[in-house]
Amino acid sequence: MFMKQETYEKAKQLVNDIATMTKQFDECEKERHWITISTPRYKDDTYSVRFQHELRDWMQTKMQEYKKEFEELV
Repeated sequence: MFMKQETYEKAKQLVNDIATMTKQFDECEKERHWITISTPRYKDDTYSVRFQHELRDWMQTKMQEYKKEFEELV
């Protein structure tokens, strides 16, 4: 069975996003680091613990959604 190019690109993007999030979670867990947000001109490492936990929870929820979406594609 062949995928349409559009479906293939979406699947590839989902796999990349899932892999990136997984690496972030592994790094945070192993090294006790926080997930940080930065832009080319702005970086702030002073986010509250509450915000960082909420960000992690949101990312885990999104990762599960991406996994489900990927499974539906293939």
